[in-house]
Amino acid sequence: MDPAGWLPDERLWFVSERTGWAHVYTASPTGGDARAVTSGRWEVRDVQPSRDGRTFFDSLNLYADHA
Repeated sequence: MDPAGWLPDERLWFVSERTGWAHVYTASPTGGDARAVTSGRWEVRDVQPSRDGRTFFDSLNLYADHA
């Protein structure tokens, strides 16, 4: 199961591999498109949002095996 949770402003945060790489996204509970918070040719791991929800702390996998 991928990590996910609620932020203080009631947005949902989650990890998705929709681009082929694991990255953090946020979405409104009322709908609409998810917004990528991270991007690049690396993957997030062990994601935790800060208490105020404005920052995410994570470990990165810079050596992900992608072709």
